Amino acid sequence: MMHKAFQRCYLILTSKVEQSDVPWLKRHCKFVAAPTCPARCIGFGFAVFSQEAILAVEKNIRKTFEENGAQPLINILACRQLAIDLKKKDSLANKYIVDVLIKEALVVLMEQTTGWSYIQCNQALEMTISRSLMDSFDMAMNSRASIKEKMTV
Repeated sequence: MMHKAFQRCYLILTSKVEQSDVPWLKRHCKFVAAPTCPARCIGFGFAVFSQEAILAVEKNIRKTFEENGAQPLINILACRQLAIDLKKKDSLANKYIVDVLIKEALVVLMEQTTGWSYIQCNQALEMTISRSLMDSFDMAMNSRASIKEKMTV
């Protein structure tokens, strides 16, 4: 399943578009438009995946796209302006991985597991986003049952 997640991430990285109606490119395009804007990303996927699973996905994404610092990531990027921005500020490469690639990988894994559409998976994964880790955990506990119920229908 991670193979499909890597494929999606690679397609995003090699995309030259800066605006798109393709659902799985929107997060990338939003980042390209405003790379330094803070994203509310704490808790993405908490209601669906365990913390261990999310960390495993993050580790695999980083291992694949961030070996030896951010250079492999930058070398793959088709969007030249984003590559220049990431070269200037190393912390932006980390932010891109967290705000775009890890989230998209989790969506792919959920799509593969449930057979749901991108939109359905993304909505379920976004249910627990918050600015606070504790709030995200609370929302996850409240959302988990409804998501499991939808998955069995």
